[in-house]
Amino acid sequence: VADELFTVRCFQGFVAVQCALSSNAVFSLKDAWNQTNVLKRKHHTKFKEIKVIMSASHNFENFRRLQREAHPPLVPYFGIFCKDLIAMQEGMTKRNQDGMINWSKLWRISELIKEHLSYQAMPYNR
Repeated sequence: VADELFTVRCFQGFVAVQCALSSNAVFSLKDAWNQTNVLKRKHHTKFKEIKVIMSASHNFENFRRLQREAHPPLVPYFGIFCKDLIAMQEGMTKRNQDGMINWSKLWRISELIKEHLSYQAMPYNR
C-alpha cells in the first residue's frame, strides 16, 4: 500500500501507513517482523526503505527532498507544512527592530502557503 501511495505521490497517505507500521501495536508483533515465513523479505526491505525516507534526521531532509522533487499533482504531507508554518510564526518577530512590520516574515509565510496551494492547481487524474 505504501509503495502505491508513493507512486501516485500521495505523501499524506504514505506517512499514515508508515506511522501505522511503526505504531506500538504493530511493531510489537516481533514474531511477524523477525520471521521471513510470516512476512516476505521484500516487505522487510520496503519497510527499511520507508524508514530511511521518513527519518527525522536533519528536519526530515530525505522526505522533504522527495516531496519537493515530485511533480504535481500530488497530495503533500500536511504535517511538514504545519511545522514550517508554526516555526515561521513563532520564530520570526512581528515587527523589525525599528518598529516596522516584518514584511519578510509575511512574505515567507505567503510563499509557503502558495506552494502548498499550488499542489491543488492541477487535477489528480491517474
